[in-house]
Amino acid sequence: MINTNVTGLPLLLSCSVNSLGYVGSNDISGSFTLGTGPNFMYIYNIALQNNGLIYVIVGDNTWSRAPVISEIKTGSGPNGLPPKYFQVLSYKATNSSSGNLAWTTMPSSGIFSVYVVASDDNPFDNANFGPIYSYTVTPEVPSW
Repeated sequence: MINTNVTGLPLLLSCSVNSLGYVGSNDISGSFTLGTGPNFMYIYNIALQNNGLIYVIVGDNTWSRAPVISEIKTGSGPNGLPPKYFQVLSYKATNSSSGNLAWTTMPSSGIFSVYVVASDDNPFDNANFGPIYSYTVTPEVPSW
């Protein structure tokens, strides 16, 4: 039985979506810039074929293998190891800065593996993912 004698709750009149959602296979489109400095890493101008989510996860040499989609979705490394960095971007084709990120607390030494994967605009278990791309980076520390 539904209790209809509830007071004080606002009435929802309407809602609208401010950008189109996309469901289906999604992938990175073209190339993007991945750069490092003494204590930072940045990704600039990453774009997708359609609006969607971009998952970026960074691991160190304690990771014995690359993470799989189920681990990346939860922000975890292989076998539950924690990432050094994890970020999910909500990419919108109408917003050029939605494909940018910066990690400003990167350790100044070590070798890191960066994994990037795109999905549709669906954050749930039935999301459609593209291929996982991996890149090896090291901090660029100037020597004088």
